[in-house]
Amino acid sequence: MTATVTPERPVSLPVKRQVSLQSILVLGFLHLVAAFAVVNAFRSPPSATVWVLFVAMWVLPQLGITVGYHRMETHNGFKCHPWVRAVLVVFGAMSVQGEVNGWVLNHRVHHHFQDQPGLDPHSPLEYPGIKGLLWAHVGWLLFRYERPAQFRTSARLEADPLARWQRRWYVPLALASFAIPFAVAGWDGLLLAGFLRVVLVLHVTWSVNSVCHKWGKRAIDSAGNVYLADDSRNNWMVEILAMGEGYHANHHAQPTWAFHGWKRFSFDPSKWVIQLLATVGLAWAVRRPDPALVFKSHQLAGAGEDRQRVGPTR
Repeated sequence: MTATVTPERPVSLPVKRQVSLQSILVLGFLHLVAAFAVVNAFRSPPSATVWVLFVAMWVLPQLGITVGYHRMETHNGFKCHPWVRAVLVVFGAMSVQGEVNGWVLNHRVHHHFQDQPGLDPHSPLEYPGIKGLLWAHVGWLLFRYERPAQFRTSARLEADPLARWQRRWYVPLALASFAIPFAVAGWDGLLLAGFLRVVLVLHVTWSVNSVCHKWGKRAIDSAGNVYLADDSRNNWMVEILAMGEGYHANHHAQPTWAFHGWKRFSFDPSKWVIQLLATVGLAWAVRRPDPALVFKSHQLAGAGEDRQRVGPTR
């Protein structure tokens, strides 16, 4: 597959795809146990304690990804106190989505080559129809992926003591995501607040790559212009399940803004957490939405699409 690359963005093209047996085994095992957890829950309904634990273990590690890995580490949307950053990075590891360094670099590749087949690691445009959607959702994770040369390492994260510490302790931290529910609520806790919760949160995160590049509304600036530089969309269901990450078109239009829900009452729990941290003095340099935003010319034209205008936002 041939991709057009602009001269100012030289890249090393990806190597031939090879199946990752490790990824297939790990993800397959997680899904099998999660399926068993559902069946077991119908046979023997769990206690209220298990469901409270399920919600807590859903919210905290996911905030580690949305607030920590994504908005802070990847896009520098805000700065925070060192112990707050440490908590976010620990929670991020407990989401079982990889150590922070690799997560950040993969996401930067996605933004750099947004929806360019052959270069964006998880664009639905890689293949036609449902095959492309499945590729963006989970398929790309089942193959060995080698990032382009300029994204192989991050000098900042390689030199960062916290990132190095998290890489060293990533496996124990990820296993804690299962050990804590087991210690608190036994086998039901392990099955539901551990395995089932991890699998569901993985699918929610993957939906940002698949669903939010297929279905939903485009981002719109203050003049009513529609963002068309890629196929990213704002999807209300993913907004709710992924703590505000479903405002994906907004995010692609302005990646460094810490608030993905641009309007005051947008449902963006990750934004609320950052706002709370800033209010009590634990976060600062928060990059907030500009209500007078007007998209630049290169954001208004998409491949095969005409520039659109839908009227000013309210």
